[in-house]
Amino acid sequence: LTTHFVNNMHMSSKSGRALKTSLENDWYEKILAEPKQATVYRGLRVSEEWMIKNIGDDWRKQFDETKTGRLKTNNMVLRPITGNASSAVTSWTNSIKTAREFAFGPASGLAVVCCAAIKDNPNQFIDSAAGLYGIKGHDEFADEQEVLGIGSIKISHIILL
Repeated sequence: LTTHFVNNMHMSSKSGRALKTSLENDWYEKILAEPKQATVYRGLRVSEEWMIKNIGDDWRKQFDETKTGRLKTNNMVLRPITGNASSAVTSWTNSIKTAREFAFGPASGLAVVCCAAIKDNPNQFIDSAAGLYGIKGHDEFADEQEVLGIGSIKISHIILL
């Protein structure tokens, strides 16, 4: 956890599996708990190829038709790029504002926010505010309202920024 929060390094798949097992079994429930809100967010920069692969050749038209820039997805899964897809840990947030800030980071590409419903991803999210930020040294980035995502995450909506 310290490597993830303080050193900003990817957690090992072994650590991800241990966190998921702990969440499934309600171990350490004072510090490992799912978010209380219904949806969490991940801001990304993606390529046009990514949009085509995940949404379709007509992705621009689909977003235009929404009039809101928020597109409901069907069966879309966001798989971690590094580590084992079933246990790699990725950073999400309770704050759509924070996700937007990350999406507009230094990388190039299209800025998007992926939205994931907690109910569609049981035992795959850990809310850092539930207890992890209470561990010495882990509270430095509490304003990010980070949520740890474990494994491949089902996406309910994508917001094109």
